[in-house]
Amino acid sequence: MIGEDGLGDINSMIETAETIDFRPLLYVIPAGAEVLALMKEVPVRDRAHPLSSEYIIEVLPKRLFDIIEP
Repeated sequence: MIGEDGLGDINSMIETAETIDFRPLLYVIPAGAEVLALMKEVPVRDRAHPLSSEYIIEVLPKRLFDIIEP
């Protein structure tokens, strides 16, 4: 949940950010037993497309994923 203060901070960041502040990141999450246990399927009504497979992982410890940067 984002409170009013957090929302204000996010909006300030968006307003002052420049294109150079953004870069692509690729999150690599191996689907091992620990990760699979954390996954929750997104209800059809909340998916980007009703026929897609979508999952939510609310809390993913850093040891369970890698980040690849250009």
